[in-house]
Amino acid sequence: MAYNVIVTKETVRDIEKTVSHIAYELKNAPAAKNFLDSLENSLRRLSRTPSAYSRCTDEQLYRDDYRKILIDDCTLIYRVDEVKKAVSIVSAAAGGGNYGKLL
Repeated sequence: MAYNVIVTKETVRDIEKTVSHIAYELKNAPAAKNFLDSLENSLRRLSRTPSAYSRCTDEQLYRDDYRKILIDDCTLIYRVDEVKKAVSIVSAAAGGGNYGKLL
């Protein structure tokens, strides 16, 4: 059974900013398209096997069982609800860094 993937409004805005930055500021529309294709593939995989991605290494996020997806230079943070068969993507940030501060 597939999991329902839920993306917060804030996360959608962050992803849109990332795509806009790649396409317009970096003037690299093909890279923006590749990012979106990779994102789509990752979300499809996430809906089938949410535990496939690694747990966050930040101490608090690890304790709270958050996981991460790395797509190019963007980190998505999510949590799985096994009872509801849902995955909630709660944060997206470009540039790597300390993703423990994203929530």
